[in-house]
Amino acid sequence: MNLLCEKNMPDINTEIRVNGKPFVIKLDSNKSLNPYSWSPPIIWEGSINAKPVKFTQNDRFAILESDFNFEIFPAEFGETKLELLKAIDFVIKRRMN
Repeated sequence: MNLLCEKNMPDINTEIRVNGKPFVIKLDSNKSLNPYSWSPPIIWEGSINAKPVKFTQNDRFAILESDFNFEIFPAEFGETKLELLKAIDFVIKRRMN
Protein backbone atom coordinates (compact mmCIF):
# COMPACT_ATOMS: atom_id res chain seq x y z
CA MET A 1 0.00 0.00 0.00
CA ASN A 2 1.45 3.33 -1.02
CA LEU A 3 0.00 6.12 1.13
CA LEU A 4 0.94 9.71 0.54
CA CYS A 5 -0.05 12.32 3.10
CA GLU A 6 1.45 15.64 2.10
CA LYS A 7 0.19 19.19 2.08
CA ASN A 8 -2.21 19.95 -0.79
CA MET A 9 -2.85 16.26 -1.25
CA PRO A 10 -5.79 14.22 -0.04
CA ASP A 11 -5.50 12.85 3.50
CA ILE A 12 -5.51 9.41 1.91
CA ASN A 13 -4.19 8.92 -1.61
CA THR A 14 -3.56 5.27 -2.43
CA GLU A 15 -4.17 2.46 -4.83
CA ILE A 16 -5.34 -0.89 -3.52
CA ARG A 17 -6.03 -4.17 -5.26
CA VAL A 18 -8.99 -6.27 -4.32
CA ASN A 19 -9.51 -9.57 -6.10
CA GLY A 20 -6.92 -8.44 -8.65
CA LYS A 21 -8.79 -5.24 -9.50
CA PRO A 22 -7.13 -1.83 -8.95
CA PHE A 23 -8.93 0.88 -6.99
CA VAL A 24 -7.55 4.42 -6.72
CA ILE A 25 -8.70 5.99 -3.45
CA LYS A 26 -8.53 9.70 -2.66
CA LEU A 27 -10.15 10.85 0.58
CA ASP A 28 -10.21 13.91 2.81
CA SER A 29 -11.60 14.07 6.33
CA ASN A 30 -13.46 17.02 7.81
CA LYS A 31 -11.05 17.02 10.76
CA SER A 32 -7.31 17.23 11.13
CA LEU A 33 -5.70 13.80 11.16
CA ASN A 34 -4.53 14.16 14.73
CA PRO A 35 -5.43 10.97 16.61
CA TYR A 36 -4.90 12.71 19.96
CA SER A 37 -7.47 15.43 19.43
CA TRP A 38 -10.03 14.29 16.92
CA SER A 39 -13.34 12.78 17.87
CA PRO A 40 -16.20 11.25 15.94
CA PRO A 41 -18.13 11.80 13.87
CA ILE A 42 -15.52 12.20 11.15
CA ILE A 43 -16.79 12.73 7.63
CA TRP A 44 -14.71 11.29 4.81
CA GLU A 45 -15.31 12.51 1.26
CA GLY A 46 -13.49 11.86 -1.97
CA SER A 47 -13.43 9.30 -4.71
CA ILE A 48 -12.75 5.73 -5.63
CA ASN A 49 -11.73 5.35 -9.27
CA ALA A 50 -12.90 8.96 -9.79
CA LYS A 51 -16.46 8.22 -8.56
CA PRO A 52 -17.64 10.18 -5.52
CA VAL A 53 -17.86 8.58 -2.09
CA LYS A 54 -18.87 9.94 1.30
CA PHE A 55 -19.07 8.16 4.62
CA THR A 56 -19.02 8.95 8.33
CA GLN A 57 -16.70 7.37 10.87
CA ASN A 58 -18.56 6.95 14.16
CA ASP A 59 -15.75 5.58 16.28
CA ARG A 60 -12.39 7.13 17.13
CA PHE A 61 -10.34 4.14 15.97
CA ALA A 62 -12.81 2.51 13.65
CA ILE A 63 -11.70 -0.66 11.93
CA LEU A 64 -15.05 -2.41 11.55
CA GLU A 65 -17.48 -1.71 8.75
CA SER A 66 -20.22 -1.27 11.38
CA ASP A 67 -18.30 1.76 12.77
CA PHE A 68 -19.11 3.67 9.57
CA ASN A 69 -22.21 4.97 7.80
CA PHE A 70 -21.71 4.81 4.04
CA GLU A 71 -23.91 7.63 2.70
CA ILE A 72 -22.54 7.77 -0.85
CA PHE A 73 -20.77 4.59 -1.79
CA PRO A 74 -21.43 2.88 -5.13
CA ALA A 75 -22.34 -0.79 -4.73
CA GLU A 76 -19.67 -1.72 -7.26
CA PHE A 77 -17.05 -0.71 -4.67
CA GLY A 78 -18.51 -2.74 -1.82
CA GLU A 79 -15.63 -5.21 -1.98
CA THR A 80 -13.17 -2.38 -1.22
CA LYS A 81 -14.59 -1.45 2.18
CA LEU A 82 -12.32 -3.65 4.29
CA GLU A 83 -9.15 -2.48 2.52
CA LEU A 84 -10.38 1.12 2.69
CA LEU A 85 -10.84 0.85 6.46
CA LYS A 86 -7.35 -0.64 6.77
CA ALA A 87 -5.95 2.36 4.87
CA ILE A 88 -7.70 4.80 7.23
CA ASP A 89 -6.48 2.87 10.27
CA PHE A 90 -2.94 2.83 8.87
CA VAL A 91 -2.90 6.61 8.39
CA ILE A 92 -4.30 7.23 11.88
CA LYS A 93 -1.77 4.92 13.53
CA ARG A 94 1.10 6.41 11.53
CA ARG A 95 0.17 9.84 12.88
CA MET A 96 0.49 8.49 16.41
CA ASN A 97 4.18 7.62 15.96
